[in-house]
Amino acid sequence: MFQPSRPKCAADFIPVAKAVRAEMQKTSAEVDRTGDYPFDNIRLIEDSGLLSLGVPAGINNGSASHDRIDDVSALTEIIADLAAGESSTAQIFLVTRQHSYEYLREGSPLGPEARQTLIERMKTERVRFCDASAERYKVRHLFEVPCRKVKGGVVVSGTKHFGTGITGSTYVHSTVAMMADDGTRIGDHEVLIDLKSEGVEVLNDWDNMGQRATCSNSVTYHDVFVPDGFHWTTAGTSVPWAAPDRQNNLAAMSVGIAEGALDALCDFMRNRSSYAGAAEDPVILCAIGRYTAAVTAARSTLTQSARLTEKFLRGQDGITGPEAMQMAAVAKLMAVRTATEVSGEMQILCGGQSSSNAFRLDRFWRNARTLSVQDVLTIRERDLGRWALETRGVAPKATL
Repeated sequence: MFQPSRPKCAADFIPVAKAVRAEMQKTSAEVDRTGDYPFDNIRLIEDSGLLSLGVPAGINNGSASHDRIDDVSALTEIIADLAAGESSTAQIFLVTRQHSYEYLREGSPLGPEARQTLIERMKTERVRFCDASAERYKVRHLFEVPCRKVKGGVVVSGTKHFGTGITGSTYVHSTVAMMADDGTRIGDHEVLIDLKSEGVEVLNDWDNMGQRATCSNSVTYHDVFVPDGFHWTTAGTSVPWAAPDRQNNLAAMSVGIAEGALDALCDFMRNRSSYAGAAEDPVILCAIGRYTAAVTAARSTLTQSARLTEKFLRGQDGITGPEAMQMAAVAKLMAVRTATEVSGEMQILCGGQSSSNAFRLDRFWRNARTLSVQDVLTIRERDLGRWALETRGVAPKATL
């Protein structure tokens, strides 16, 4: 819901995100244990006003988002803090905020009446968005679920996968294949579907080692009707900020997991009598010092990348898109490497008792590894090496 009395830029929400982080850390182990959609966490975020950052300026006095370049680096800080609190929740926040802005902004792909419908609903309801476009066992970004035109809209039939937060969402976005009457494929098409529409079936099939509470279930569309205004032909051009900005946000997720793991490690040692001498143990101190330096460096690199993206968006200092993407790739590498290192080694210090599911300290490693496979790091390293040696000006490719 809109929070018109809230602060109007993301920087004002940084202390709010830190407070939310502290609250979510109290229950993060239980959230991972159950694997249920984190309704309490999402409501906490909504009640804090953080989701108003998905409401463009000028709509019911809502906060700004990407129509205010100043928000770019602040948002990465917020995402990192939320991920440190509970990373599945942060992923849901990231997805619903991005889609909220996309559909509410001026120039939205939605029809004017559809856009106004969303605005009115968001004034009184907890409207949440998700995306389910993936199709298993297919070439990536090759969409084959069919969509056909009918009077007053389109009809979609088929199954989509990996709908982050779909269990608690209101609308789901999917990219589908528009089909001609003769059955030939015309091209990519996009739909925004109310999950309460007739023929929508959300499948309870999310079974992953990490990011369990994202509830990224599949959805089957059984001849679902999508009215005009809520579907559109995929645009041939991309938003200029999308690639580096989205990469920074994904890097922020890993930075947050690393920080959350370090917090949990220190908390474990502070609160167990068997580690009463931890503050005097040189082995423990050196390891925690190394992790602290790595986490701090990863957060600093992320901030540097986000600020470079801001300069690119402002046209300052001659920063180009490829340069912004190059720095975003560096931030991603630093973030993922740090998250997997800290989360993978923390239990060496904590000993065998820490393997108990009562603590679920392994959740940090599972979450870090789950996010790391989204973007193959060796490809990032290869592209950065090529950038340095041969082809400056050609950006590392973004895979989302």
